[in-house]
Amino acid sequence: MAETGFIYHGECGHCGQSIALKFPTLSQDEANAQAMEMCDCEGSKAERQIKTGKERVAKLFGTESAELGFEPVGSDETLGVLHTAVENVVRHNLISAIFNLRGYGRAKISLNSKGKIKVERQEVHAYQLEE
Repeated sequence: MAETGFIYHGECGHCGQSIALKFPTLSQDEANAQAMEMCDCEGSKAERQIKTGKERVAKLFGTESAELGFEPVGSDETLGVLHTAVENVVRHNLISAIFNLRGYGRAKISLNSKGKIKVERQEVHAYQLEE
């Protein structure tokens, strides 16, 4: 670990760029992780978007969804499919992904016009009464 006072050098794991960091103490692994958070290369940007997308999936479909008035999706497998879709949309393998989840509405994962990850959950309640 290169240290000069409190300046550490972290390396981006995607592009190899070295970034100077000012922190009281860092291990080399922590410095490298921080460098990847700060780097503007496409790989690091994609990793940050994937992380954000997965957090949004957790908020809309995981246990946190109850706070928004939704029933949490009970299956880790279903959440895993949504996480995989986030990765594929961010990496431009898919333009968008739409899932109709049995009993949990619809999930849509896409990039908005500014290239930011968008995760949407929609549930429609309809009632029909006939004589």
